[in-house]
Amino acid sequence: MTEGATLQNLTLRVGPALKAKVVSGRVVWKSGDPVKNGQISVYDGNRYVRSIKADNKGRFSFEVNGDFKYSIMAQVSGEREGESDRVAVTNESTNLTLVVKPK
Repeated sequence: MTEGATLQNLTLRVGPALKAKVVSGRVVWKSGDPVKNGQISVYDGNRYVRSIKADNKGRFSFEVNGDFKYSIMAQVSGEREGESDRVAVTNESTNLTLVVKPK
């Protein structure tokens, strides 16, 4: 292919659409109290993908696409700080509870 060249009768084949998985749950302190406005970090292996904010009752819900090896963890900063362990995302990752341990 060179600059200015054109293609004719091109057929582009793509694979099937990536399946979406719903991930939802709550972020709580060790005492069971909800974490207000905690951050959920999404990883693919060790690679950071994105962040989702939990609501003021500690609830979160989002979708991930594909069959990557996603994991999530909750992080809290501010007056009280802490983080949860990483949890693997599976096909049944709903109603998860991420327990934040103070730093």
